[in-house]
Amino acid sequence: NPFNSSVTIPFALARGAQTSVSVYSATGQRVARLAHGWKNAGSYRVLWDGRTSSGQTAASGVYFVRLHSGALLATTRVLLLK
Repeated sequence: NPFNSSVTIPFALARGAQTSVSVYSATGQRVARLAHGWKNAGSYRVLWDGRTSSGQTAASGVYFVRLHSGALLATTRVLLLK
């Protein structure tokens, strides 16, 4: 799913748990942390604006969004185009 300026990542949790959503580069380095903390069961959406945690604009390329919540670990690929 290529995006130009921002991408919304939806996810749903069946039960409450400590949850983190982070963006990683193709080399495995964490680029940004989008969510971190306790989330109750339900549906959520997080937005990545294509910026790193330090506020710099990320380079064009493939990134991986990783959701870790309790025993759940899911990864999806996004493509940032400029």
